[in-house]
Amino acid sequence: MPPDVMLPDGPVLDFWVDRSSLPPVSERDWPGLPGLPDLPDLREAALKHEIARLVRERNRLLDEGRNTPPAAILPGHHAAEDARRLAAKDRLIRALYASRSWRLAAPLRALSGLLGQPAAPPVERAIAETDAVSRGVAAAADELRCAVSVRQRPLGRSRGEVLVVAPHLPLFDRQAGGLRLATIVGLIAAMGWTVVFATALPAENGPGLLASAEGQVAYEQALRAAGVSRFVYGVEAIRAFLIEAGGQMRYAFLSFPDVALEVMPLIRAHCPWARVIFDTVDLHFLRMQREADLRRDHRLGLAAQTLRQTELACLRSADVTLAVSDEERGVLLDLAPEAVVETLPCVFKVPAGLPPGPEARDGLLFLGGFWHTPNGDAVLWFAEQVWPRIRARLPGLVFRIAGADPTPEVMALGRLPGIEVLGYVADLAPLFDAARVFVAPLRYGAGMKGKVGQSLIHGLPVVTTPIGAEGMALADDEHLLLAETAEDFAAAVLRLCADDALWRRLQARGRAEIEATLSTTVVARRLEALFRV
Repeated sequence: MPPDVMLPDGPVLDFWVDRSSLPPVSERDWPGLPGLPDLPDLREAALKHEIARLVRERNRLLDEGRNTPPAAILPGHHAAEDARRLAAKDRLIRALYASRSWRLAAPLRALSGLLGQPAAPPVERAIAETDAVSRGVAAAADELRCAVSVRQRPLGRSRGEVLVVAPHLPLFDRQAGGLRLATIVGLIAAMGWTVVFATALPAENGPGLLASAEGQVAYEQALRAAGVSRFVYGVEAIRAFLIEAGGQMRYAFLSFPDVALEVMPLIRAHCPWARVIFDTVDLHFLRMQREADLRRDHRLGLAAQTLRQTELACLRSADVTLAVSDEERGVLLDLAPEAVVETLPCVFKVPAGLPPGPEARDGLLFLGGFWHTPNGDAVLWFAEQVWPRIRARLPGLVFRIAGADPTPEVMALGRLPGIEVLGYVADLAPLFDAARVFVAPLRYGAGMKGKVGQSLIHGLPVVTTPIGAEGMALADDEHLLLAETAEDFAAAVLRLCADDALWRRLQARGRAEIEATLSTTVVARRLEALFRV
């Protein structure tokens, strides 16, 4: 193989880039943070890694083709197939170099040129080296519809295929984020799309119940009932699936930044025509920064800044980014005004019938999965700072804590007078119908709090902090009660326990607000706008 075409062992492909066409580098191109690495290079490294793998494969085919006797090229089935694959890789590499993600990374490549990387021919000149090998099967290569071998499958009445990727199967009965994602998947399928669900984690590495075959099957069945046609587990399996059937993909819906960072290069490489939607779920860096501020943790603050850069790299690489609230959409647009950012909130199913009134209700309720650290912090703070003030006035009141995976610290709260730790509860409706007040004493977090919307749509009035109410346009003393200090929180709970008129007003208006803004029907219209053909 000629030395100017050989691929080095590392994922360094700058010698294939025509730097004369690249814009100059300036501080504005990649705004960084003092003392921290500029993390869009993570995306660049991932893209280079994927191109490197593809080019190594095409170079192998090139070597095999040059070592094949000329007489064997045309009649030989395997030689023809290899030549077709080689031509497919050429198209794939061209498509990736033309992708939006690669163009956005241009400043980093220009910077590498300034640091002394050798000049080299553009991609078309390098690919032209394969012409002699593929000449005999050019006609067959031209018949390929896309850059990879695709098994054709009739779509029937489907509008096309959507690949949804998350860290693991959505635990919709244990996590608000899982409930949101499962509902979104069902809505996409209901719009007529064929949905393939993939997880970044291999099947055997799923968390909690998903680590067992029984748990995996149970959650798979729920998604199949919602309209999912196929499941793919693990990044390597996702790669294989995209090579097999990536040509069918019209959209890729990538949930969480870690997933987007790992899977987006595969999407760009194997189906660069697919529209990539990056679902932030919530702004992870914002949640981490708020926790760092609360705890005055400098190291956690630095980690939040690093995570901020990671999320911005994903945002700049995607075709569309989804924020869970208009507030977080504004934060993202302030940081990256050139990005396309839309709002896709939490979604709540409206229960049938009217919820019961205040009569015969009793006690306080909290709901939250305790793998999510803000929930543990909330109940521990409430039990220590707020609950004694409430018990002093209402000694017979009971505080019930529901939610999967309670930590030992949360379980220990069950030894305090009047506190019951219920753990995972399969059917939450009886709890919502029996409690007098829902409390969400969140001191940090981000995004939209599913527990607050879920309580309101079930007709249970809420006392929460401004952090707990953010993202839902809920007004204090109109849809719920807001409080920040322990004294104010206790006073608001006592007020709702004593005032039936206030309770009924908050029940009616809170439920109506969620139904009007975050119900399944409303969010389905937002999704329809995102997935227009």
